[in-house]
Amino acid sequence: MQTENSDAFDELDCGDDARAYYKEKLDAYRDQINRHHSNERWRTYPFMATVETLARCNAACEFCPYPTLERKGTEMSAQLFEKIIDDLADADPRGPTLFTLSRVNEPFLDKRIFDFAALVETKFPKICQMHFTNASPLNRRNFDEFLKLKRTTLLKISFNDHRKDEYERVMQIPFERTLSNVREIHARKEAGEFAFPVRIGRVGDGTKADSEFLAWAKREFPLFDAHVSPRFDWRGKIRNPNWSVPDVGCLQWLELHILANGTDAFCCTDSEGEFGVGDAARNHVVHDIYNHPDRRKLREAMPSRRSVAGCATCSALA
Repeated sequence: MQTENSDAFDELDCGDDARAYYKEKLDAYRDQINRHHSNERWRTYPFMATVETLARCNAACEFCPYPTLERKGTEMSAQLFEKIIDDLADADPRGPTLFTLSRVNEPFLDKRIFDFAALVETKFPKICQMHFTNASPLNRRNFDEFLKLKRTTLLKISFNDHRKDEYERVMQIPFERTLSNVREIHARKEAGEFAFPVRIGRVGDGTKADSEFLAWAKREFPLFDAHVSPRFDWRGKIRNPNWSVPDVGCLQWLELHILANGTDAFCCTDSEGEFGVGDAARNHVVHDIYNHPDRRKLREAMPSRRSVAGCATCSALA
């Protein structure tokens, strides 16, 4: 299906494969927005909740604001995490459709992550959990623990570059260790140890390396979904010269994001929670934060992001 901004990526020198992928992603993204916006439940309750339990990452990616994060090292208390889950259940015992335990961090550095994920499954038996990781800490022992979870709907591996030197320059972590872990996960999927899909992805830079990564990922890991996504500027914190802003709303307006210090973040690109409206420790995360009048008004209207302050420079399709 073509759209009025299906040509948004025509100026990128990213290769035909990546350009076609980006266009398909934009069209699918618009369909997702229309589908979720038409569901009355999501006007008053988040279809997805994300909670950052530990603000720590072992990487220092050039496209991420983590290296300068003010709350670096902050650990959310178990009591606050339980309060967030209780708030979500209080507003609707079914819970969100999707849940993820990450924000600006590497979630598997938190030794409590499996306990938190298990608590979410216990509280919301029908929920689906998406897990994000750079895979560097996801060794055999940790993956064994991961496989004990029952409601994993997707594992997203942020690999970012198939070239060793570029990988280590971009992410600042050892290439071979991560590659070994990813190969192990692929082998275990091939052996039938788990059924949930795995997506191996790259935060694209708009060059031919985007198409080259897709080809490499499909060749090396045929049982995974290969993925590239547009870079975004994290509300001005990261230089992002290549990407145009799509004339579309945002799924983030239908989501809830809580950082490790309890602060509400407006969206996934609000890395410090500077544009949030509350604190999970003091406010009910659904009644007070998600249903804040300004948030509710934005969801009801679902305008183009180009007309929304703070969103008008954002190219994210997340």
